[in-house]
Amino acid sequence: MTGFIFDCDGVLVDSEPLSVAELGRTLREAGAGITDAQVFARMIGRPVAEIVAIVAAEEGADATSLLPAYRARLRNSPAGRENYEF
Repeated sequence: MTGFIFDCDGVLVDSEPLSVAELGRTLREAGAGITDAQVFARMIGRPVAEIVAIVAAEEGADATSLLPAYRARLRNSPAGRENYEF
């Protein structure tokens, strides 16, 4: 018998703290004046591309070019290496 476990993010691994911290860092690197708490409160549940578009429209800070580095930091973090396959 073969079994599968599907973690729809948050069931077995809570990735939100790591994701919010790294996304907040990326948005600030792009020039946005946004805190991690604001990212969490306003953006959780939205796709990253949508969050980047919202911040670009509101603050003129486009983080699109920084997304590969954001994803690399997630992938290379201890939690990312242990829990995710990108």
